[in-house]
Amino acid sequence: MGKITLIVCLFVVFSTLNISNSAALVVKNDTTNNVIYVDDDGGPDIDFTCIQDAINASSDGDTIFVYNGTYNENIVINKSFLTLQGEDNENTIIKANGETVSIVVDNVYVSQFKITNNLDLSDIGIHMINSDS
Repeated sequence: MGKITLIVCLFVVFSTLNISNSAALVVKNDTTNNVIYVDDDGGPDIDFTCIQDAINASSDGDTIFVYNGTYNENIVINKSFLTLQGEDNENTIIKANGETVSIVVDNVYVSQFKITNNLDLSDIGIHMINSDS
């Protein structure tokens, strides 16, 4: 009778460990980051037509992919580990008055944009305020 009790106890312990590991994998898979799509022309699979609206709706760690176009807006990036990715650096243009892109948090990645402004201030493009990386 003692052997049966031992076998049942071992079965319960190993079953519990297996369930715990499966639950941990599910939680890990649920923490994937979102990709948000921006196109100034809109479209059925597009989330936003304005980059700043996409940033405002994003969470830390998200990726914002911006299709080619000219985006006349000032941008403030205030989400950490955000990736702001343009389609290509010749035809994805951020054009604004004054400071074009202000980054106010750490760990932001900006790539594949042509950044200009309407004031012809050659020394302002991306302005990092109290931020690293």
